[in-house]
Amino acid sequence: MMVEQKGVVIMSILCGVIGHQTKQEEDHTIYAQANLQFNDAELGIVGYATIQGKSLEHSIIPGKALVLGNNFFPREKPISNHALNGGTPASADDYTTEGLPLITRRDGVYAFVFWDQDQALLWIGTDRYGLRPFYYCHRDGALAFATESDWLVRHSVKKFSVNYSAVCQYICLRHPFGDETLFQEIRRLPQGRVLRYSVKEDQLRSVPHFSYLSFRPEPSLTVEQVLAEAPARFMAALNRQVNGAKKALLPLSGGYDSRIIACGLNLLGVELMTYTTHKDYGWTTDTVAAAEVAKLLGTDHHYQSLPRNYLACYHQRKCRLVNFETSYHPWVVNLLTMLPENPLPCFDGLGGDACLGGSEVLPQFWRLWRKEDYRQLLTVYFRWYKTHFEQLITAKYHATIKQLAHKKIRSELNKLKGNPNGLIYLGLRNFTRRAIALSTFGIIGHQQSVRTPFFDPQFFEWTLSIPVRLKVQSKIYDQIFRIVSDKTAVVPNTH
Repeated sequence: MMVEQKGVVIMSILCGVIGHQTKQEEDHTIYAQANLQFNDAELGIVGYATIQGKSLEHSIIPGKALVLGNNFFPREKPISNHALNGGTPASADDYTTEGLPLITRRDGVYAFVFWDQDQALLWIGTDRYGLRPFYYCHRDGALAFATESDWLVRHSVKKFSVNYSAVCQYICLRHPFGDETLFQEIRRLPQGRVLRYSVKEDQLRSVPHFSYLSFRPEPSLTVEQVLAEAPARFMAALNRQVNGAKKALLPLSGGYDSRIIACGLNLLGVELMTYTTHKDYGWTTDTVAAAEVAKLLGTDHHYQSLPRNYLACYHQRKCRLVNFETSYHPWVVNLLTMLPENPLPCFDGLGGDACLGGSEVLPQFWRLWRKEDYRQLLTVYFRWYKTHFEQLITAKYHATIKQLAHKKIRSELNKLKGNPNGLIYLGLRNFTRRAIALSTFGIIGHQQSVRTPFFDPQFFEWTLSIPVRLKVQSKIYDQIFRIVSDKTAVVPNTH
């Protein structure tokens, strides 16, 4: 699912440049699956977008849009016939009533560019939760964009400045927070926003199109109501993600997320191939539990041990695959050697903790959040996620590294103070989106078509109505797990 160009591995990426002086270089389209030229009646060709590499899932609206990733319009909101007809100028049918590209209404995990030739406007954006990485750089009268930040670095004439704050976050916490990257001039698209670029004015605006911050818990919901609804709601979400597939893949651990998915797919009659390796913390119980669950469900199970020298084998490779945005989960690379070459829907438990209150909402975090003791929460949160990687650097820089990383977490906390779902949103915006999603879509997502049922919009947004106190005090996730895991509940979960 990748190609080689001059010794450099190029993944499936959506990338391009737009601006007055932009010219499409020949080598940009050598490995392209799809191209889109940005034509203006007055200025001529002002830029291009292209999907490079062997994309498993992409959509093309000729002359208008490229979309990379799994994306579809919800059945209750069908796309108009006009918007499906390519080669015609953008019209009102291509926009929502709020004046945003209709593509923003799609479900799934994707990145897109939409060109409005009549107005010489380019829109770029991602799925509503911002799980698909998309980066941009606006300078010198041009906007460059790519789903891999490395592409921006390699195709820029000018050098970039190191963002020392993001480097410190990476060293202390294994990933940058918010929308920063390791370079000052490169940013990641914010969640729930699209960028609107006017070629003639060289003006870039960030326009909101979705905010999960508005989803608040429903205080009257009881444990009994949640448990009565949750299994059916999750199965419906899983069925939407299956989308008629008869066979699927699943990295299976001993934890909640993957087992619930495995049991759900089994109930739906999907033929399941499961894959397990050791985690980097070496719990053998994880692999034992996965094997027992696979046996009970009758899946086609595959196991491969993690080499003792896995850090030497995989760490640098993993970091390169995600452009050094996170050092989490290098063991995921070991799974790639087992997955089949033929692409199949690959299910991932991304978001289970975030929406149902696992590791994202620890009791100690919730206690401090509820008391609005944000200063102590900052200390506890930092201690929980902190690594010891700064020991690899000269001691005189340790205090500065810690200070800059600490400052960024404080900034993220300040944006969410007072919100009853604030802890969940903190994890979604940062740990889930920046660390775990990068591991999922930056590694497995380049080889297989990833499905994330916990982030099915109808299911995920319903979970935001569950009071956090129920998730923490009543251990809602544990109870849902016991119901959905059915006969496999006898196998102890490991995390």
